[in-house]
Amino acid sequence: MTMLCFVAVAACLAPAVAAGAQDEPTFLATFDGTLTASGPQGDVEPVEVTGGAPRFEPGRTGQALVGGAGEALVHYPTPCHVIAVSGAVSLWVKPENWTPDDGCFHSFFESGGADGDRNWLIFYKYYENGWLLLRCSDADGRVGMA
Repeated sequence: MTMLCFVAVAACLAPAVAAGAQDEPTFLATFDGTLTASGPQGDVEPVEVTGGAPRFEPGRTGQALVGGAGEALVHYPTPCHVIAVSGAVSLWVKPENWTPDDGCFHSFFESGGADGDRNWLIFYKYYENGWLLLRCSDADGRVGMA
């Protein structure tokens, strides 16, 4: 299992381009006993929950959503919440039943991809060397990695 601890935050900077720096996140999912996130216009509910029922355990602060095989996979709307080429994503991950050298991929955050090869973002552990990688594709389909 992969436990996502504390907070998953994604900031959409589209409004910031016209109005300066974005002070507040445009999406905040604390997973503190609930899947309801918040955004500038109020509550943000998941559009889909697949896998098992959501399960929460003590996290770094408050509670955390438990993820992994057989656990809940939560899908939120991404327009104006996540833009692959700008903003920030912050989360805590606590490995429950794997190690960095286990030879498996572990995905912690994925966003976008509804328009094919454009505007997606993924944060994952690479199978071969345990590296944590962030990959994205912009509106023109150019792929980047960090």
